[in-house]
Amino acid sequence: MAHLEEILVHGVATQVWNMDSTAQQIDDVVGMMSGGKNIATGLASLGARSRLNLLVNPYFAENSRGQEEYTAAGYTVDEWRLNAATGTVTVLPHGIRFASTSTAQLSQWIAAAYDDLANHTLTVSGYIDNVLYTATATIPSAKPTAYTTFARVDIADNCFLAFSWSASSQKFEVRINFTAAGSVFIPAAKLEFGDKSTLAYPEVTKAPNLAGSLLTNGDFALNSLGKVEYVGAVDSVDGWFSSNANLTVQVAEYGVHLTCKDGGNGYFRQFISKLPVGTYTISALVKGTGSMFMCLTTKDYDSIFSGIVSTQLTDDWAIAQYTYNVTNDYNIECAYMRVNPGGTVDIQAIKLEKKSASTLEPLVDKTIWTLVDQPDRPVEALRSACYYDGEWQGLIHGIGAQPRGNLLINPGFVDQRGSSPYVGAKYGPDCILGLANVTKSLDNGVLTLSAKGTTSVTTHFLTGITDYSQVAGKQYTASVVDTSGVIYTVSGVVPSSVTSTIVTKNTPFGAIGIFFVENKGLSVGIAAQKAALSIPRYGIKLEQGPTQTLARQMENGTWEVLEQPDPLELLKCQRYLVVYDTYGQRFVGVGNTETMTKILGVIYLPVPMRIIPTITGDLSVFGGKNNLSASNVSISGVGSTGLLVSLTVSGMQGSEQLVSLYTPTQLILSAEL
Repeated sequence: MAHLEEILVHGVATQVWNMDSTAQQIDDVVGMMSGGKNIATGLASLGARSRLNLLVNPYFAENSRGQEEYTAAGYTVDEWRLNAATGTVTVLPHGIRFASTSTAQLSQWIAAAYDDLANHTLTVSGYIDNVLYTATATIPSAKPTAYTTFARVDIADNCFLAFSWSASSQKFEVRINFTAAGSVFIPAAKLEFGDKSTLAYPEVTKAPNLAGSLLTNGDFALNSLGKVEYVGAVDSVDGWFSSNANLTVQVAEYGVHLTCKDGGNGYFRQFISKLPVGTYTISALVKGTGSMFMCLTTKDYDSIFSGIVSTQLTDDWAIAQYTYNVTNDYNIECAYMRVNPGGTVDIQAIKLEKKSASTLEPLVDKTIWTLVDQPDRPVEALRSACYYDGEWQGLIHGIGAQPRGNLLINPGFVDQRGSSPYVGAKYGPDCILGLANVTKSLDNGVLTLSAKGTTSVTTHFLTGITDYSQVAGKQYTASVVDTSGVIYTVSGVVPSSVTSTIVTKNTPFGAIGIFFVENKGLSVGIAAQKAALSIPRYGIKLEQGPTQTLARQMENGTWEVLEQPDPLELLKCQRYLVVYDTYGQRFVGVGNTETMTKILGVIYLPVPMRIIPTITGDLSVFGGKNNLSASNVSISGVGSTGLLVSLTVSGMQGSEQLVSLYTPTQLILSAEL
């Protein structure tokens, strides 16, 4: 069981749930059941803690100019500039590709005076083409009178990374130089004080090249069920299942071994998110007997591609691949391998990628570099916004202040339930609560609020701040920008005594206000009873201070939103709500049979939830050959990685110890305010 306990968090008395089972105990159970291990930080191998990165936009995540490709001399992604049109910068999901037809340079000025760095040791590093390159130098006390390179490391014969001083510009510079035609992929770079890089740490392992794959567990390394053999139409290694009785899946050191009975085909499948229009290649590193082919299909397994050519397998490892053009006519939600009757297939890895050809490679000993720090989009957006073409701006034009943090949990309208429109007194998108007569509609990232002509129609955008003493006496500003570029703001000081309505302001659509709702906490309230209000993603904000930093005014008079997507937003929302949707049978956890009718298990969590959640929806159990519905589900504890649950089943057979937990429809874990 659990009980509330008051502790000090940053000097503030805060109520937390104290569990009879500690978070570490729960994490240990999760690790034991899943065969997992604690993730190594790798910092010990670096000999230092991660240090401040002096570069702006080091992960190339900020791209204020909005182009997918830059081919002209000048600035590209924020603060990185090309020196010539011979270079090209292509923006990719996790970095950039820098290419050159001859000589070209991609560089960034460092906002530091020479005396700031003189006599200090600095290290420049770049994670380039899956390799970490570093160079270190101590900056001399005397300022050079000519262009001077302090540290340099060769990436290839025609490419190098360097840290230099430009005497003509009177600036430090980090640059990647091509001396001849070439191309490199760059996910991250760093400049820091100290004599070694803390950008990434190494691990030597055997690994296929699965970067960019749309499949999970493509090398079959995760086997949470713990079996060495899976026979018939069952879940097997994580994410994969067999769809008929003809196939046997055996776990091997290199991956999996598939055997198909005579008399019918065997199918090894994985459900995926619906593929948008584009060209896709599915590939596998395989050997075996007989023949096989791979395919992309609908969720119902209806083959939509004609002219499939089988691959004749041999005793030697080889890469089989198929390329498909997906159009709007297809609803692709499944990838599979078919093993023909009487055949066997050994698989090291399977990969699905949005490319016209496979990039899969055989297993080799590789040094895998893991980034120590991950991109912090809000911070990087702020740092990028404070510069313009390499020069420190200090204040953001149009708002008179640097952007402040957004206190709202979900300004980007994460919607785990996925049931828009939402009508009446209920949550819609995560942590956005509407009252009676309110309709909340989410369409392509735009949230529209509307109501029937009444005054009691407020929609509350929650912050998660439920302790009134934390906000009393402080000034807050709420602001919202509609899809036409009109801004509405209201500002007020929170009274010392508990007050539900802090400040409100009438608007053409109704009203906007700041509230402290009982049991819900500090919020922005929107009453759209006069007219509908359509808000773009990140078009709403609550911040501490007397002015808004949500948007800036453009020359045409409209307001442009400055807020940037937050990659942690979903995780913030999942502290309050976790929704597991099904794709056939969605795996949610594991358990052990205490008796033939009682199971103790763990439901995995992406983040620790606020309190012990309530469970709604269907939870089922798979053990051996049995698919059983669970009842009397109760939660006994919550940890950083999972929920300890007990449940009742009937129909267990044999003496199964380890079972899997899944949802056949939808499972909702709610710790909402």
